[in-house]
Amino acid sequence: MFIVCLIILFIFSIMPKILRVFPQVKVDGGPVPGIFRDRPTYYHTFLVSTMFAFLGAYSALVFQSKHNPRIERFCTIYAIASMFSALAILLYAIALWEFFALFRMLVDQLPRLELDRWATISWALWNARNKYYFQQVQQHPKVILAGALGFRAEYQRLLVAVKDS
Repeated sequence: MFIVCLIILFIFSIMPKILRVFPQVKVDGGPVPGIFRDRPTYYHTFLVSTMFAFLGAYSALVFQSKHNPRIERFCTIYAIASMFSALAILLYAIALWEFFALFRMLVDQLPRLELDRWATISWALWNARNKYYFQQVQQHPKVILAGALGFRAEYQRLLVAVKDS
């Protein structure tokens, strides 16, 4: 446990310094790393989790010398849980940032028809994935594509009907 606490202490003592290197955006008058620009509360939660991981690892190292294994074990588990929480928040923010960057690029570069096609095919792929995962039914790619294009055609007919009425 000593090595684990030292590693957590080292990583989370330099983590805020590493985040300062990334491009910063001003949100509500304060600097926020670019990956958290749309969700500054995630950044604040990440910082709190980072501080808790650092504090838990430091406390575990301090209580190790006092020969109290229960408190040391609690602080170590606390540090590990906070570390995983901070890493999960960071990975979630990175995944959201990448997805939204891809979506913005598609919206800016694709014509409306291609964007509709991309959205319906993505929906059909997700639907096919759910059928495979939950019902153990695997569909042929042609069936997935036909379903997506049929859904898009039905959607366009509905739009025309709504505009006409």
